[in-house]
Amino acid sequence: MTRFRSLLLLILLVVLFFTFFTPYPLINSDSVSGFNALKGQQWTGRFNSYFVYDPTAHRFNIHFLTWWSPGQYVMPGILMRFFGLSLGHAVTLLNCLCLLLGTAGFALVYKRYR
Repeated sequence: MTRFRSLLLLILLVVLFFTFFTPYPLINSDSVSGFNALKGQQWTGRFNSYFVYDPTAHRFNIHFLTWWSPGQYVMPGILMRFFGLSLGHAVTLLNCLCLLLGTAGFALVYKRYR
């Protein structure tokens, strides 16, 4: 096995290890807004919307996220719907898939241009 392939394999194994064995889910607030929109879409059937509780009226109001790009939650939503995965499993699967594709793309660029 060449030195490049062994280094690439080591990087993949280290990142996969940290992906699967991180003790706390580290999700930033940007993704949380997308996941709220996903939950709102699942509950109401409306695209790009989420619930906000109004304590004065004791009810939930539906808010539309006009600025939000659905790209962060559409693929996890598709995996959840078709394969019955939870949100955490869908996000972990997508992270691993993106890690593998990104590393393969980096390897191809590195091989081409050295």
